[in-house]
Amino acid sequence: MNAQTVSLTSITNETPKGVFIEAALPFWENVESQIAVRYEDYGGNIGSEVSPKIALSWRPFETMLVRGSFSESFRAPNIGIVEQGLEAGSVVFNDPISNQAVRAGLLPPTPENGEAEHSYTLGGPAPYVGNEYADTYSAGFIWTPDGALDGLSVQADFWKFDVRDRVLPEPAISAVQPEIERFKKVVGDPNNYILNDSISSDSPVLDIPCDPNALTAQYGADSEERLNCVVNPALYTDTTQGVGISRAFRSESAGLITLTLAAINAGQIEADGVDVKLGYSWDNDLADSESVPITLMCANTSYSMYQV
Repeated sequence: MNAQTVSLTSITNETPKGVFIEAALPFWENVESQIAVRYEDYGGNIGSEVSPKIALSWRPFETMLVRGSFSESFRAPNIGIVEQGLEAGSVVFNDPISNQAVRAGLLPPTPENGEAEHSYTLGGPAPYVGNEYADTYSAGFIWTPDGALDGLSVQADFWKFDVRDRVLPEPAISAVQPEIERFKKVVGDPNNYILNDSISSDSPVLDIPCDPNALTAQYGADSEERLNCVVNPALYTDTTQGVGISRAFRSESAGLITLTLAAINAGQIEADGVDVKLGYSWDNDLADSESVPITLMCANTSYSMYQV
């Protein structure tokens, strides 16, 4: 699915309330800890969340520091998404109803039988969309040797974060599904069919009835005559403004114009990586009584990411 977006600004305000507590506690000699808890309350359907964090550092000897941390966090949905909807944009997806063979009752209305449609999308209110959550892990060390290697600094950190329940637009097929369900209820009745070329407002006679069974018997199921006999779109389309979808008025191709998509919690990101940093510093005497430290630094990050 390909999508593009344009900006939509919300003018609604929200006032979250939060409390943050942090403590640094020594466990054992050379071991320090940082424990933090954050409580935030957004009210309404968003509600409140508690986000903990714990970090430990251990210095087994003077030149080595080993550290690690774990934290949980969340992000509340933007109030504009909740009350107004996601940004407007566009989407390409397989629309079953756009396939004339489906509308003719010759193929089931499944995404596999759909035709690629490019549609403008509108955001619909999502009062029940929830928070996004993330777990973050890190572990690493800093080594600053002395003696012959004095001035060298070696730092390496492994990190990982898992983001779940990302706020995304609902799948485009979800907006079309109510129409598909109505189509399924009427497709089996031969009295519900009209000639496709009589749907257009340019047709001399509108909505000419046809018998799909008689046309199949006379011309065959694969004939153009049978394909031209389709379910009357008035029996399954919903012309209410702002509901689900909007199709071109009296179009023989049943082309989509807009889809109204609400936000849902569905996305996931998993990423991990390693940061490595090497440095070396030394004193350079630029004057008789002045020593200026000079540092050379080399850093590298490698990572992988999986996104749904």
